[in-house]
Amino acid sequence: MHTIAAPATFYEQYVTRATESFEFDRVRRMVRKIPRDARSLLDVGCRFGRNLVAFAEVLPSARLVGTDIAPNAVEYIRNLGFEGQVCDASVVLPFENDSFDVVTCGEVLEHVINTDRLLEEVRRTLHPDGLAILTTPNLAYFPNRALLLLGIQPIFTETSLKRNMGRMTKWLGQGTPTQGHLKIFTLPALKELLADCGLRIQSIEGYRFVDSGPAALIDALLRLKPSFAAGFIVCARRTSR
Repeated sequence: MHTIAAPATFYEQYVTRATESFEFDRVRRMVRKIPRDARSLLDVGCRFGRNLVAFAEVLPSARLVGTDIAPNAVEYIRNLGFEGQVCDASVVLPFENDSFDVVTCGEVLEHVINTDRLLEEVRRTLHPDGLAILTTPNLAYFPNRALLLLGIQPIFTETSLKRNMGRMTKWLGQGTPTQGHLKIFTLPALKELLADCGLRIQSIEGYRFVDSGPAALIDALLRLKPSFAAGFIVCARRTSR
């Protein structure tokens, strides 16, 4: 009988093997959004610190902190010289109110059950004049629209923790390891959720999923229209509620 791993164990295994090429386009675009005068930054769901290393290049004197549910990831970023805390960010972030000038949350929303609580914690720990930078995949990614018409399971969505199913071919991910995606957003749904959690959107742009070959050129064009893009990069401020 197959046993499903507990969430912390599953994500510890996931962060160990995660090497998606699309990360490079997404992280580059996140870095461009960071205010260069920020004195403190929290990266929620930091994994092995790829984001933090990139952020440190533009914020060399800032306090940089990472959290993750996987203890081995937090130990790793501590060895890199960053502050690290093991926690489930969809329950509580172990920081005081108004602690950070910037809070980043890259490819985390889709992994948690309680997205409302996670975003409320992002808002709570963000300085009143601070900036939240969030990224997440797009359910309505243009290729997904075609896949649904063909009756194929859309990219980014999952039906099992064992392996990807319903994708028809390995080129679309059939049989490959899953990532633990629980919730996938369309752009209108993401906008509504952020507003409901007290975050006012300042800007939205898309990121690429395909990083090489002819398909990368098409993906770069799709990125120009966020509702067609592989995923969203959202910058938001706290509302005064």
